[in-house]
Amino acid sequence: MVSQEEVERQLNRIGCNYRLWGHSELAELKNILMDAEQIAHCVNGHYEGGFGLLVATDHRVLMIDRKPMNYLKVVDIRFETITEFDFHNSLFQASVHICTAAKTIMFVSWNQHRLRTLLHYVQQRVIEIRQYYSMAQQFQAIAAQQLQQPQPAAFVPNMAQSQTVTATPLGQSISDAATTLGAYTYTKLPHFRRHQNRRIGRYAMPDEIYMPLSQVSTGA
Repeated sequence: MVSQEEVERQLNRIGCNYRLWGHSELAELKNILMDAEQIAHCVNGHYEGGFGLLVATDHRVLMIDRKPMNYLKVVDIRFETITEFDFHNSLFQASVHICTAAKTIMFVSWNQHRLRTLLHYVQQRVIEIRQYYSMAQQFQAIAAQQLQQPQPAAFVPNMAQSQTVTATPLGQSISDAATTLGAYTYTKLPHFRRHQNRRIGRYAMPDEIYMPLSQVSTGA
């Protein structure tokens, strides 16, 4: 619901401010319009129920008929529900048929130019809304196709190949360890053989330093 000052400002902007015929319908607009809804065109005329006002906003088409004794009739037609419309122009008047799936409105006006301008605006809005819905459906179809297509599997490196450890005999591993350890150890240490105080490159095994238990028991 908007204020009466806002309605008059919008009517003055489009040059449509009736003072006598249609004044009661214009006064009713403040109770019908939504917030931020803008009036694009309006024209006086008559329909099958009597005289009325045809208004086109940026959201819908309104047909308003306000009579004494609190009689009020408002027909609300949204742009997306309009299926077709016909325009007929004669010498003194012009008529338009606005058709939807549920109803059809015939409106006749003596202001042929204003009625034709209103119909042209309605036609543009209907085309814009249909294009918008068509593009939205296309985007939805493309998104659905992308979801149905199988996605490529993510590459996972084979860590087993890089972490493979070659099994070696226990004796060979001990021998290699002894050779490596002896290469970086001085022979002055008690558990390493001495040969002219040089590195011999091999770790002394325990049976080479200490007497085996079999010989100890035999000697005893």
